[in-house]
Amino acid sequence: MEFKYYVVYGNPTWTAGKPEEGKKAFEKFGKAVEKHNLKLVFWGGAYGVSEAAMYVLKGNIEDFEKLEGDMEMFPLLPLRNTRTNFIYEI
Repeated sequence: MEFKYYVVYGNPTWTAGKPEEGKKAFEKFGKAVEKHNLKLVFWGGAYGVSEAAMYVLKGNIEDFEKLEGDMEMFPLLPLRNTRTNFIYEI
C-alpha cells in the first residue's frame, strides 16, 4: 500500500467573505509545495464536515512528511486547525 493523495480539511487563514485572499493564498501555497515534490491538485469549500475548506495534495508519503516538518512553510499554510486523510489507490 502506497499513499498518493492527502486530503486536508481546515479553516481558512484568510478573511471571511474575501475569496480573492483565499485564491492568492492557495496560489502561493501551490508553488511552495512543488519544492517538496508535491502537487496541489485542487482546493475548495468542504461540505458535510465541520471544517470550512479543504485541499488535495498528490505525491509520496516521504515528501508529505517533509512538508509537514518544514517550519518555513508554516506562514504559507492556507488552512489552520487541520486534519488529513491519507489516500491510496486500489
